[in-house]
Amino acid sequence: MSRVYRIDRKEWRRLLKEADLTQGELAKRVGMNSNSMSRKVLGKREITVSELIRIADELNTSPLNLIKRIEPDGGSSSSIG
Repeated sequence: MSRVYRIDRKEWRRLLKEADLTQGELAKRVGMNSNSMSRKVLGKREITVSELIRIADELNTSPLNLIKRIEPDGGSSSSIG
């Protein structure tokens, strides 16, 4: 089975707070519709690598800090690899 990666929502909230941004403000900064951003953060839509990089740049972090791996059995892992 292939690995699935999702936004780490706990880290997402922390980084948004640290940057003093709302999710809607961040969406505008990276050229994304706020509804689209919301669906991607919730895992309802896939996020592209280029989107992840733009978001990470705005949040002054690494793209790897924004994601977590979802194991095939439904569990999650914070390590990427």
